[in-house]
Amino acid sequence: WGGQVWEKGFKIIVLYNTGNEVRKTVAEMLKENIESLNPKFKVEVRAVEWPIYLKAMVKSQLPVFIIGWLADYPDPDNFVFPYMHSEGTFAAWQGYVTPSEE
Repeated sequence: WGGQVWEKGFKIIVLYNTGNEVRKTVAEMLKENIESLNPKFKVEVRAVEWPIYLKAMVKSQLPVFIIGWLADYPDPDNFVFPYMHSEGTFAAWQGYVTPSEE
């Protein structure tokens, strides 16, 4: 962005799955907070059907996504591996790869 994002601003679309009021609220909170930083920052909140949302998320087509997950068991690895390991589910969805740290 060449250091120009503050001057030029940006627009981002945040999706949530239709009917999910919790994700809608989270998306609206994100919009409110980002737009409060700079009037040139624009966030559009848009609802889409679950299959469309899920497909776009898994294909890393969403710059921001809201998803829920609970731990399977009370162990730190249950949180670290999915998010921080290149073979973790959430890491893969985010395009996060750090083989040097594994």
